Amino acid sequence: MLKTKSIRAEPSPDDGKRICIMRSYNPERHPEYYSIDEHWIELSPSPELLTDYHDGLSWWGYVSRFMKETLIPQAEKIKGLAKMALTENVTLLCYEDSPDNCHRRPTALTAQMYEPSLELKLE
Repeated sequence: MLKTKSIRAEPSPDDGKRICIMRSYNPERHPEYYSIDEHWIELSPSPELLTDYHDGLSWWGYVSRFMKETLIPQAEKIKGLAKMALTENVTLLCYEDSPDNCHRRPTALTAQMYEPSLELKLE
């Protein structure tokens, strides 16, 4: 199973491997961040994309650019993620409370595109 959740949400036993896909993970600076197993910065949005989104870029504009800048170039990494999540629980972590407007959602959906039988739990 591939799950998504906020890095600020308490870990649960079914999280499995906890992979942070945020640009920056610094628990010393942010004690509200829970622990991770791995940090895959290559699946995070670029600083320019984040700035444009915070400056008013629409969600769909953000997703379109994130696909071009990250998800397509990182296809092999995402295929590997999908295969991993077929055999063990994996949780993608990012800052946002909800997956609705967070890059972890299109990342998980892209993984499912490569492995259609992959079960998703978007939190």
